[in-house]
Amino acid sequence: MAASLNRNKPRECVLCQERNEKGRGVTICAGCSQIFCDTHYLEHRQMIYKQFDRLIQKHDLLIEQQAISQQHSNQSQDKQLSQLVQEIDEWQKEMIDATKNAAAKAKAKLRETLNKEHDQVTHTFKHITNDLRLKQSKRDYNEIDVEEWTQRLEELGEQLNQLQTSSSSKIQLKIDRSIDFANIINIRVIEHNKFISSTAHTMNEQLFKGGTLLDNHQHQLKLNEFCGKPRRTWNLIYKATRDGFDAKNFHGQRDGRNSTITLLQTQKDHYLFGGYTSVPWTSTGGRQQDATAFLFTLTNPHNHPVAKFNIEKTTQSCAVYHHKNYGPIFGTPNSTAYRRPHS
Repeated sequence: MAASLNRNKPRECVLCQERNEKGRGVTICAGCSQIFCDTHYLEHRQMIYKQFDRLIQKHDLLIEQQAISQQHSNQSQDKQLSQLVQEIDEWQKEMIDATKNAAAKAKAKLRETLNKEHDQVTHTFKHITNDLRLKQSKRDYNEIDVEEWTQRLEELGEQLNQLQTSSSSKIQLKIDRSIDFANIINIRVIEHNKFISSTAHTMNEQLFKGGTLLDNHQHQLKLNEFCGKPRRTWNLIYKATRDGFDAKNFHGQRDGRNSTITLLQTQKDHYLFGGYTSVPWTSTGGRQQDATAFLFTLTNPHNHPVAKFNIEKTTQSCAVYHHKNYGPIFGTPNSTAYRRPHS
């Protein structure tokens, strides 16, 4: 909003003063409280509109990043859920098998225990029977043998009576039923806070190091997405305001470097755009083939969102042009080698 000035106290327009122009201030900006003439007030408003448009672009980038992050998170959760359910199923099968094996061993041991004394008596009785029949057939025995066999048969009879009267109460089962099935599987979140901290660090990590133009982290993430290398870090190797604007300065710093991004900013409105190539720059001259090259726009006067311009398949043989007297050229001079944007 703006307020009209009191005509009794005329003041000069702040932009007219900066530009050595003569202009009477007639409108005060309610935001910055500075005074402008009609012409420069409109220019001031246009600057605010552009700032707001860049704010909307940043907001849209964050929404897109959040959607991508949510998609990756859902995919990761589905994969983790499948793995954990499979682990529970395997544990269930192991527990069933272990329970069946334990029951089978207990039954076998129970039968063995119940039959042990009976088997001993049967074995003894069979031995006596065979011995008696042998002696009887040969009539090879005397009073001492008869007395011994009589005693052994009496002992065997006592053992049989004892088994008949005590076998039902001599064996008891002790089954451990103390397993807490409700808590036998615990579900815990391990180092959840560390994971969030690591994610936050990745989100704020400086991916483009050494420069000042690309300070918007969302723009950094978007460029890495365009390159297909979301976690790659980049280092500044050439800066025209620091190293010089001549072609020899450019080639001296960038020749022979693989996978470079060229970033440019307009002086007036600070619009950002540039290009990527995986082919090392050289001073030898000529067209260079690169199927991965692309152009991009981050901020622009047309309020377009961040966009990627891929190289046309028919012009990949002249994706970039190298010449010792020129800086970076994408395509060839006076050619259009890149197709409509992919945002």
